[in-house]
Amino acid sequence: MELPRSGTRPLRFTGVLLAEADLAPCGGVPGYAARLYQKKPKGAVVELQPWLPEATPGLPQAWQASDRAAALELLLRHDPALDVTCCFDPDDPALSHAEIVAHILDLRARVDVARNVLARLADTLEMQAEMGV
Repeated sequence: MELPRSGTRPLRFTGVLLAEADLAPCGGVPGYAARLYQKKPKGAVVELQPWLPEATPGLPQAWQASDRAAALELLLRHDPALDVTCCFDPDDPALSHAEIVAHILDLRARVDVARNVLARLADTLEMQAEMGV
């Protein structure tokens, strides 16, 4: 298999798909598609494809680890701030300080929601892998 990754060469490995899950973008929060693979002879790979609220793909990521638990931990370490889009121009002179602070707090809240989405995805992948779905 060959999985694309942003900023680096594709990840090549031999293995089987254990689980996959996705959550659609909603309310300015990115959606994600994730897949968990069992490498042969040992190890695991997790793949993450962010989907931005504009329904455009974000930068794909793939990580390999010694086992499934470590691969899912790598998924949880992904920084969702990379996927949340900014919807204002902080250099706009028409924005007051209060408006800029409100936009920043909104961004922070969307990143927190995206972090929770990643946690739900990791739980879903783990449950599917254990059930052999």
